[in-house]
Amino acid sequence: MKLANILFLVGALTLLNACDLFKKKGPDPLPGKRISVIVDSADTEVDPSADKEPLKLPAPYLNDFWLQPGALPVHAPQHLQLNKDFKEFMRYSIGSGGSDEQKLRVQPILIENNIISVDNEYRVKSFDITKKKVVWSKKLANADKEGNQFGGGIAFNAGKIYISTGFARVYSLNIDTGETLWEVALPAPSRAAPSVFGEYVIVPTIDNYITAYSSADGKRIWSYQSSQESAGFLGGANPAIAQGMVLAGFSSGEVAALRINNGQLRWNDNLSGGIQIDASASFAEINAPIVVDNNTAFVVGNANRMVAFNLKTGGRIWTRKIGSNNMPWLAGQYLFVLTNNAKLLALNTDDGKPLWASQLPIWQDSKEKREQFSWVGPVLAGGQLMVFNQDGLMKIFNPSTGALITEKKLGEPVLIPPIVANGQMFILFDNGDLVGYK
Repeated sequence: MKLANILFLVGALTLLNACDLFKKKGPDPLPGKRISVIVDSADTEVDPSADKEPLKLPAPYLNDFWLQPGALPVHAPQHLQLNKDFKEFMRYSIGSGGSDEQKLRVQPILIENNIISVDNEYRVKSFDITKKKVVWSKKLANADKEGNQFGGGIAFNAGKIYISTGFARVYSLNIDTGETLWEVALPAPSRAAPSVFGEYVIVPTIDNYITAYSSADGKRIWSYQSSQESAGFLGGANPAIAQGMVLAGFSSGEVAALRINNGQLRWNDNLSGGIQIDASASFAEINAPIVVDNNTAFVVGNANRMVAFNLKTGGRIWTRKIGSNNMPWLAGQYLFVLTNNAKLLALNTDDGKPLWASQLPIWQDSKEKREQFSWVGPVLAGGQLMVFNQDGLMKIFNPSTGALITEKKLGEPVLIPPIVANGQMFILFDNGDLVGYK
């Protein structure tokens, strides 16, 4: 067997293990010393001569919605309001939770007092968090006909909910009643939420297509296809929308800026050329939502490369050897990034240099270095930076210094980043429980 094929298989098996797709007990591990394949890049190290002054964050503000993954089309919710000593105030089940074979992956959204969720059987619920009751509930049509699929997501705009699905359909529902307004077949399954702006509903699919549909009737407006990639994570990210452009990342490592009205390519680049510092980095795809701040787009891929692009020209402002599948959190002049190597970083947005770094636990079995933790986040709210993992552990850091403040056991796996709105945080646990904190 060729060396390249061997490396590919090793990377694939490591990836599947890290994603917890298989839980069956395998054969006993081979004897001998284990050597970690995870090696940190120098770009995640803080310059010892750098200024050690605490970061000056923007003041927290009260947002009253979470429209889609990333809260806004630009994926930059900034510093949100939340009580530092938050306590649980509500809990209810959205329906079917995750299993060993199929984890719960759809992040809920919040509009005013209603939180909209989709469970693992594609049942959609609207829950009034003030009255603590279900407003409406419906099973998406055709969900049962297409087999046991997973993924997709939810977005909201102008009184309508848009839902992409793992069984290759996209829906528009009335937010007040749950009535289906239109339903359209996709070219392939979708693992990510749609992005919505004005009359455009932008849906990514696993065949590396981005397709724009009319929000009024679901008619196709345009499509763009990146190059094919044979393997990758079973994920994806909803595109960013800013200044009349759609910014999308693909499993090939391509990032493309497209005109929102006609899909014409403005510029593109590729993040697949980064140095590999862990086995899964052979998968080049971009799973983290692209973050836009004024005229800069921040893109991070799995292949250990993070780039700040000039939004208008596509020119590179800076490049760092950093890999992540989590959305960087922008706050003022700082980016908070949770890397694939479980390192939490604060970066300067001007040059990408780390200002502080905090290492999280990487291995569930630290002695044998087996079973990697799956971390999600960060989330910045109430002057605290929070990350979560599949053991139900929440770690809270000081965002100004990177110092650990505390950690809490939440009791159930957290595989989806929480959402924050109205001074409240909502965590969807993998068992299907949606819990509110304030």
